[in-house]
Amino acid sequence: MKVGVVLPTYRRLASAENIVRAATTSEALGFDSVWVTDHIVVPSGSLEGFGPEFYEAGAVMAYVAGITKRVEIGAAILIVPYRHPLLLAKMVSTIDQLSGGRVILGAGLGWLEAESALMGVPHRKRARVADETLAVLRACWESEQPEFHGEVHDVAGFHFAPRPHAGRRLPILVGGASTPALRRAVRFGDGWIGDDQTFEEMEASLAQLSREVFSLEGLRYAMLLSVLTAVGGGALFVAFEKHHQHLNAWDGIYWSVTTMTTLGSNIYPTTTGGEVVSVVILIVGIGFVALLTGAFAQRFLAPEIAEIEEELESEQLSAEAIALRELRNVQEQLQSLAFAVERIARERGG
Repeated sequence: MKVGVVLPTYRRLASAENIVRAATTSEALGFDSVWVTDHIVVPSGSLEGFGPEFYEAGAVMAYVAGITKRVEIGAAILIVPYRHPLLLAKMVSTIDQLSGGRVILGAGLGWLEAESALMGVPHRKRARVADETLAVLRACWESEQPEFHGEVHDVAGFHFAPRPHAGRRLPILVGGASTPALRRAVRFGDGWIGDDQTFEEMEASLAQLSREVFSLEGLRYAMLLSVLTAVGGGALFVAFEKHHQHLNAWDGIYWSVTTMTTLGSNIYPTTTGGEVVSVVILIVGIGFVALLTGAFAQRFLAPEIAEIEEELESEQLSAEAIALRELRNVQEQLQSLAFAVERIARERGG
């Protein structure tokens, strides 16, 4: 198990001195990592929860890289829709180079609609923006001349460097506990970040994450197996029919393709063996078409489905975040009161 420390980049303890003290002390005490959180601006309605100061995450990570030698430096999380992907890719890979390969990027959508509006990011489109941003990041970090063509971002014809330190795969951990967030972690991430969850909630999220991983990998392997089986079945049929001189090779290929694409409506049995092979190819063809349909839906409809799910869950998550923030405020006030009572008791006892 590795243990990290969240740096005081906002609320009452946020200051340059405290950030330095927390980072250097964490390293000296043997902690494995230090982490920053992220908001660019604090809307007036959220001032009480966040405080007036919120240090920019990327700048803090770069500064901490210069005053530490060993600890990993992570963001939990960085709100990726708020930054252009080319700039974000350059920022993160530069910090990774300067730190000797110690950066971990936690990525998320952001939940605060007022902040999204101030940053010019359509709140209901932030899922698509985030997905394409993560794809651009990985493209930039894995190629000197990256290229990506999407609905939001379309980039090509440039050179990108520096890439992550020593050619390593810089880890991206996707944050969030909603179903779309877990699916995003499987599609784009090297790991997952859960926040403010009970052990029971985390157990449920991990179980769902495992199901999403199995679903995606299962589809990939099933498609590969289906293609190989379809090709093999077609070749077998051609060989069989040609051996019995009922069809030449090209006729057999044409028949095989026709059978698979029309779901075998015109079975062409000429022998008992031919009937068996025809049925086998028909079944394979049906499975192949079904898998292609599923792959098409995942590739082209998944972003739209994710946006709908994000929209439906956004209000609920925002309400939960506000309630949690208020609870934290109460906890901090109680803690401050307890410290004050303890100090008064010591003074009187002294």
